[in-house]
Order: sequence, then structure tokens, then C-alpha cells
Amino acid sequence: MSVLYKPVRILLWTWGSLATAVVVVFGYKAWLVTQSIFLRGAEAFDQVPSGARAIFAEGNGLRLACEFKISEQAFREWASTKGWTLQEISKPVRVLRYGGVWDAGDDRWWLEVTNGLVYFQTSRGSRFIQVVFDRDRQQGHYNYSRR
Repeated sequence: MSVLYKPVRILLWTWGSLATAVVVVFGYKAWLVTQSIFLRGAEAFDQVPSGARAIFAEGNGLRLACEFKISEQAFREWASTKGWTLQEISKPVRVLRYGGVWDAGDDRWWLEVTNGLVYFQTSRGSRFIQVVFDRDRQQGHYNYSRR
């Protein structure tokens, strides 16, 4: 019985090690994929503003949604480097959060901002950019869509 025990033990150890390695590799690849989503999104607008802490970012070549913590002054400076003119919000603005659903009427995908700064730009319906600073939450929001 001891003759059989050693090969079985070696076989079980080998399979266990292999299974562990597969789990580690797939876990690492999944982590890389989530990081690349953020990095692709950040690259679409020259990185998250300096001093900002990203809360959420999702992007691909056609659309991007990003939400980040930032001070109002840093947000203003970042917008001015882009050439954007920010205006005080005079009426509530719906901001898209979580870039997964763009045309959904479901309110959980949207945030209403009533106190802050806003910049909008559209170009013949093919491009949409929305930049909003929410004073109440001290958050910046950037949404970009190319149709």
C-alpha cells in the first residue's frame, strides 16, 4: 500500500499545485482587465485630473463615463486646461453614472446635480460631452459619447 501511496500523493500534490496556479493566473488576468478598463477610460481624456481620486471609470472607443473626487479649485483648473468654460448650474442637471447603460430611462443610472458647475458641448448629434462638478458631493463627472 505504501508503494501506491507515494505516486497518488505526488499526483494529488501536482494537480493541487496546477489548480492553484490556474486560479492565480485567472485572478491576475481578471485584475488586469479591470485595470485596463480604467486606463483606457482615463486615456480618453488625458488621465484623471491631478489630485483626483477615481470612484468609477468605464470606457471604450465610443463612450466613457468617469466619476472622481476632487476639489472645486482643482476641477476648475483641469477644465481650463481643456478650454472648457464652466457655468453655474441654474437648473437641475442629470448626470450619467456608471457607463454601462446610456439610453436607459432607469433612474438608478442617473444622478441629479443641483449645486455646482457644468459644461456641455454637442456637435451635430454625433458627439456628446458632459462635464459636471457636484459641490454637494465634491465630485467631478465626465461623460463622453461618440455615435
